[in-house]
Amino acid sequence: MKVVTGEDGLDPAVQAYLDGLNRSELHELVLTLAECSETVRRTLEAVAELAGERRGAAGEDPVRRAAALLSAPKGYEDYESYDFEYGEYADNGYAADILDFLDELEALIDDGGADAAAPPLHMIIVRLRPDLYEGQGDTGGLMERASDRAAELYARACREGRPDVGALAVWLAQFRLEGLSCPELALTDFLPALGEEGLAVYRGAVEAAPPSRQRFVLEVELADADGDVDRAVELLAEENTGPWYASIVERLLAAGRRDEAMAWLDRAVAAESVGRSFWDRPEDTDIVRRRLDAPRAIDLYIGAGRPDDAVELAHRLFRENPGADAYDLLLDTAERLGRRDREREAALAWIDGRNWRDADIPIALALHEGDVERAWRAADRWGVDDAWRSLADAVPQPRPADAMRLYEEAVTRTLGRRSTRETSQRIAQFAVRLRDIAAAADAAGAAEAADEAGAGPTDEGAAAVGAGAGRRSGAYTKRFRVWLDNLRNSCRHRPTVHDELRRAGL
Repeated sequence: MKVVTGEDGLDPAVQAYLDGLNRSELHELVLTLAECSETVRRTLEAVAELAGERRGAAGEDPVRRAAALLSAPKGYEDYESYDFEYGEYADNGYAADILDFLDELEALIDDGGADAAAPPLHMIIVRLRPDLYEGQGDTGGLMERASDRAAELYARACREGRPDVGALAVWLAQFRLEGLSCPELALTDFLPALGEEGLAVYRGAVEAAPPSRQRFVLEVELADADGDVDRAVELLAEENTGPWYASIVERLLAAGRRDEAMAWLDRAVAAESVGRSFWDRPEDTDIVRRRLDAPRAIDLYIGAGRPDDAVELAHRLFRENPGADAYDLLLDTAERLGRRDREREAALAWIDGRNWRDADIPIALALHEGDVERAWRAADRWGVDDAWRSLADAVPQPRPADAMRLYEEAVTRTLGRRSTRETSQRIAQFAVRLRDIAAAADAAGAAEAADEAGAGPTDEGAAAVGAGAGRRSGAYTKRFRVWLDNLRNSCRHRPTVHDELRRAGL
């Protein structure tokens, strides 16, 4: 029989035939083909040899191989060669070797060897953890990746094997009570392996531990595993550092207890424990979280038919941190409620009513909305500090003379610093921006004059305006050149300034 193949593989009839064979029939067919064809036999031998190398290396003595790999002299000791070009220690292959070994152990699990794979996986997790916690020798995150993968495979090996559930429970509790990151082990990944017996031992080990932040986290996790919302809320509310509002609200919502959740949301708002996600505290985890994300809180208020509370919260967050993110959140909230214009005016009125030390915040908000004129009015009223450059670089620039003045003042301040190559480079950069602002202003003036001339004068006054615009042509560039000459003269004893100006094309 001739097997027909094409670009897409086997003939459909052949494929259908093979798909219909059971394991025994397929095994018999392959042996028959090997007896009839030397090529098939040699191919099978080669494939079997490769598979044996992949599985057998780990399967022969995986514990001994793991011990040898983890104690190899090519480990962390060789992380001395620093690559100055890339600013990191060169990878010596240690992490790559571990990752390759993990591939072998995964294959071993796939072949039913979960119990054989579990001990070396445990060794890898325990060995790598303290080094990663201390930040030793992790090039490009490879060691962390190896540790995380070892943890994932270990949990799988425990689920698919026959571990000593008591010993596993005690070790898992102790390992997690240490509170160290990398790897993060989740109780849910081990629950199928522990069963009721192992879970009881695990619970006892957690409860027997001295009070600590990590014990508290594990107790909450156990309450979640039990489906005991009341116990979880009790723990989260009594923690001595204050309630974990976000965790309480989300657990009550998930349990369908919306009224209780909203009551806790109100308490969180009163305790000023609502903020943007980037305000989360370092102690927050996937299990316990104190601050509610502001958009989430606002969604809950709107969903509960409490729009005024949503807007008031958005206003308060804006007043606490009047930046672009809080401003956008306020306007987005108001937009959803059909109140954007009113709430925007209220926010701007609050800005105008403040006695700011400088106009940096009002300038930033005005520029965020593209209102350069309002930004300049704020600068006129309160002065400008760090926001000077954003204001001067605004495009289109309605006040080029003032923008140039800000850069001129910056050059004067820089000249007062210690004379270094760096300060000279900064001066040259500022000078280039001065030139560009002047050129843009002159180009805008020329375009305006051309438009006026093209429209044609309707009276003598209009003709005079056009003539005046023509006379002003190039005025900003002339001002810049005068300033640049004065700069060169004042820096005649600072050759690096002249050098950097030449480098900048000035």
